[in-house]
Amino acid sequence: MLTPHPKYSEQERKIVYSALVFVAELLVQNSVNVIIDATGNRRSHRDAARRGIGSFAEVYLKCPLNVCMSREKQRKETFGAPSRIYMKGKSGSSRTVPGLGVPYEEPSSPELVLDTSKLSPQESAQRIVRLIDAKFGVRAATASVL
Repeated sequence: MLTPHPKYSEQERKIVYSALVFVAELLVQNSVNVIIDATGNRRSHRDAARRGIGSFAEVYLKCPLNVCMSREKQRKETFGAPSRIYMKGKSGSSRTVPGLGVPYEEPSSPELVLDTSKLSPQESAQRIVRLIDAKFGVRAATASVL
């Protein structure tokens, strides 16, 4: 684990995103398809991924902050993600929550923008599969939600 007790500082985020890109580069060089599932609140982190990974597509899962906060309240399983981050951000006990304590810089030119407040997870997954097929010629066996 890169950060066993994460503080989500700018320096720590830079280290984590650099490590994600490095591992993705190695995997892609060895013909492994990679999806990096990360907030990537800084455009510079995503731009580094675009520069470092030859076959790259950025998908922006756009969602208004109030919808993200509502979904977090309803979420029963976190799948390893920190819990109650928006509550902590709103109360001031965490100053590193993207969109609250630190900025979220929207992508400049993503290959695909999906408004997840209007699309179902299934519809979003199907559109991502279509992008992958169109851009890379890789047919996914299924468009099930991850």
